[in-house]
Amino acid sequence: IMDVTDQKEKEERIRSQEISLMLASRLSGLGEMAAGIAHEINNPLTVIVGRVSMIKDTLSEKNVDLDLVRKCVLSVDQTVTRIARIVTSMKSLSRQGSEDSFTTSSLRKIIQDVVEISRERLRANEIELQIDETDNIQFDCHPGQIGQILLNLINNSIDAIENFDSKWIRITFTSNESFLVLRVTDCGAGIPLELRTKILEPFFTTKDIGKGTGLGLSLVQTIVRSHNGEFYVNEQSKNTEFVIQLPLHQATR
Repeated sequence: IMDVTDQKEKEERIRSQEISLMLASRLSGLGEMAAGIAHEINNPLTVIVGRVSMIKDTLSEKNVDLDLVRKCVLSVDQTVTRIARIVTSMKSLSRQGSEDSFTTSSLRKIIQDVVEISRERLRANEIELQIDETDNIQFDCHPGQIGQILLNLINNSIDAIENFDSKWIRITFTSNESFLVLRVTDCGAGIPLELRTKILEPFFTTKDIGKGTGLGLSLVQTIVRSHNGEFYVNEQSKNTEFVIQLPLHQATR
């Protein structure tokens, strides 16, 4: 009886630690996401301000250039739509859903949300994002959490390769009847052997002070485990590659 009680207490402690880590990671992740969203929206807002200024100047002239006004209005309309997509994507990714049942979700939609959030930071750092174009895959998950996994890995790669000359990040995925395998690879030369176990520990980071909390990869591992999956570094890859293996179908909670 004591062994069973001890085991239950141990499981409760582990669960409590995971919840604490998830909450800390969520606060950290939302802070980084908020900073990223401000950066993503600032550029489109600059475009809108510029086009409105052009419209004002054109309308104040004696001979109004209607073609220019139409082009400016079209540009403003497209830019507002872009901002709306960014906000919608942020709402999707900020939803944790840990207390919800797993839902059958579209991998393509999750990736689209992540790309909307990451686009401006990738552009500012001149990083090419390469994504597999295959048939859309449906799988059981908490879509907001899977989006956070990809966002964390992309941000991690951006920080690691931002000073490289030729920069790229690649997202590839394969599936069979049982599993979905996601790979996030960047042009880095891999993770040093002595760091491969440490990088998954909470609060461990190799980034400069103020640039990272050390929660990104540990959060990824926690989320993957909560989805009954596996997360690891591909030691066979010549580049830096993280692998996420997830069941296509989850037991109903």
